[in-house]
Amino acid sequence: MVARKNNPEYVKNPLTKNQSYIKKDSKTYNLVFHLLQKYNNNVEQARKEYLTLTTRIKPQYNDIKATDFCGQVCDYKPKSFPVNTQKRCRAALSYARYASDPECIRRCALEKAREYGFKCGTSSKKIRE
Repeated sequence: MVARKNNPEYVKNPLTKNQSYIKKDSKTYNLVFHLLQKYNNNVEQARKEYLTLTTRIKPQYNDIKATDFCGQVCDYKPKSFPVNTQKRCRAALSYARYASDPECIRRCALEKAREYGFKCGTSSKKIRE
């Protein structure tokens, strides 16, 4: 690992609270200094925009019907475990172990799979009918 503190190729990132180091002439470096220039060196405004641009936001699933979520059926988080595609059905079965009632999530996902005609969960040994 490169020691960044005393390395002249790296500079402190003024837009992060932990003052991490960024490499000069990198994409992050260019973004940071573009934002500082845009806001006339107002660090607080530049930091707000930097955080919105670099923070990963979990998808809200606005395009999915409320009936396609198994979390809502099983009295878990309302917009959790969407099952409207075969890929999401497999994901729901995989992540069901994190729910308070994993069996309910699995049953719901299999029910939705049958409803939509997905071949999801047909070889699983964890599913009890």
